[in-house]
Amino acid sequence: MLWVPQKNLQEAQERLNRTLEFQKNNFAFFVCDKKTGMAIGQAGMKEIEPGIYEDIGIGIGENFVGHGYGKQILNCFINYLFNELNAKKIVCSCHCENIASEKLQKSCGLKYAYSKMYIRQKDGLCYRADYYEITKEEYLQRK
Repeated sequence: MLWVPQKNLQEAQERLNRTLEFQKNNFAFFVCDKKTGMAIGQAGMKEIEPGIYEDIGIGIGENFVGHGYGKQILNCFINYLFNELNAKKIVCSCHCENIASEKLQKSCGLKYAYSKMYIRQKDGLCYRADYYEITKEEYLQRK
């Protein structure tokens, strides 16, 4: 992931404030382990155009990666957005070197759509993001 930990309490508070503001108009959740209730990650989606939703990331703590949480989360979003909100399309992206994220998206029925180059403002890192999509029609054909 391209996120970095905050260095001090002020940075953490600023990030928390931005996150809370973002959550007012988007789907952004903490992910908790059902057995323990412990927060193990975060996940979210936002509507980028009417009926079209894009992920804002699925982040799971390193001790919980590889246990199926990502697939459960993404499938929950897909089912909810298509069945409850009548979404037309869902778009997810990942850093081109994030093979686990690519496999996750494909395992949930998303197909490669395109790639886009980005430059991260805070440090000038140049990277490629690969985008995967699924339409409502494709979702219904999977059932």
